[in-house]
Amino acid sequence: MRVKHDLTQEELGEKVSLSARMISSLENGKTFISSDILENLSNLFEVSPRYFFDDVSLLKDEEDKLIAENIKQRVDELNSSRLKDIYNIIVALND
Repeated sequence: MRVKHDLTQEELGEKVSLSARMISSLENGKTFISSDILENLSNLFEVSPRYFFDDVSLLKDEEDKLIAENIKQRVDELNSSRLKDIYNIIVALND
């Protein structure tokens, strides 16, 4: 998304109050995105938070693909507060 909008990591970082290093870590999957950052990026690029998780083609199992699609559809229907709740649940499950 950053490249599509012709932004450097530094420029994007300035727009969402993050360092270029943090942007790099997020892009490379080295840092898990927080709900606040996800919300800021979604607002900046005027997309649903779902946009950042759309590549279910990487999933090999068909059942996993269906589950991922279902989750994405439901995430689109959540308000900001509920989205943060879901994020916190996911973080807890991954700990």
